Amino acid sequence: MPNLVKIVDFGLAAGISPTDSRLTQHSARLGTPLYMAPEQARGGTIDPRTDIYSLGVIMYELFTGRPPYVGQDPIEIVLQHVQGKPRAPRDFAPDLPPGLEAIILKAMALRPDDRFDSVDALRESLVALAT
Repeated sequence: MPNLVKIVDFGLAAGISPTDSRLTQHSARLGTPLYMAPEQARGGTIDPRTDIYSLGVIMYELFTGRPPYVGQDPIEIVLQHVQGKPRAPRDFAPDLPPGLEAIILKAMALRPDDRFDSVDALRESLVALAT
């Protein structure tokens, strides 16, 4: 079996009721605000780059110890994702290599066209950074 990474939104699985504040809904689209891509929050077209955005958010949190956007409620967090102005990961993790910071920020680019085209392209950038 090839190396495989799956990302699951456990915030959805943990939702108990339709009024659970951890969830947002637009038509049939659900997601956890901390990891929601801007186009998803706006109800726009989603594609694999939407998942790359969420993976970038996870990487940001893994390497800095905090999510890129925090707020008093889910709407405030979603609005920050839509504005797309995260603090640089190195502000929270000064020892983070600049190349890794660049990969994280590219994965989290506001516009899908500015993100990696595929997870393979993201992986190749990480492998190149490690060599």
